[in-house]
Amino acid sequence: MANSIKKYTWSGTHNTNAVFVAPNTLAGREATDLKVKVGNTLLNSNQYSLPVNLGITHVQFNQGFTPNVGDPIRIYRETNHTARLVDFVDGSLLTSETLDLDSNQLFNIAQEAYDKGDEATIGSESFYYSQGDAPTNVAVGTLWYDTSSSTNTLQVWSGTEW
Repeated sequence: MANSIKKYTWSGTHNTNAVFVAPNTLAGREATDLKVKVGNTLLNSNQYSLPVNLGITHVQFNQGFTPNVGDPIRIYRETNHTARLVDFVDGSLLTSETLDLDSNQLFNIAQEAYDKGDEATIGSESFYYSQGDAPTNVAVGTLWYDTSSSTNTLQVWSGTEW
């Protein structure tokens, strides 16, 4: 079960007041860490809101931006992984809140990596490593990492060719 991704499909039973559960975010970081996609389009914060009366754990589409029937909705968390939220300094007061923020950032990043990896499929159950010779008698979709050329490349067996 994904902890950082919630998926929905807009149906004919949804109305303009429909709300969708969002993944948990670090306190105070909902506006920057929460992302909403409809189809393949990433929405901006003018197109949806986080209703305060629901504890900012939900997403509601703003008027004029409701999806079409059948549109896939993906609400996901993307925790800042390019900068630390906490910088420990010698002699400063070390609190449980500071330690929690630091470890929760790492925990969220790990969950997101796991969830994204779980979603990613490359259509293969077999992976072969090779020093130059392609494997034989393999199923369609088998991957082979060709290290025989100066540019190492990942090859996929199509059923007739690599």
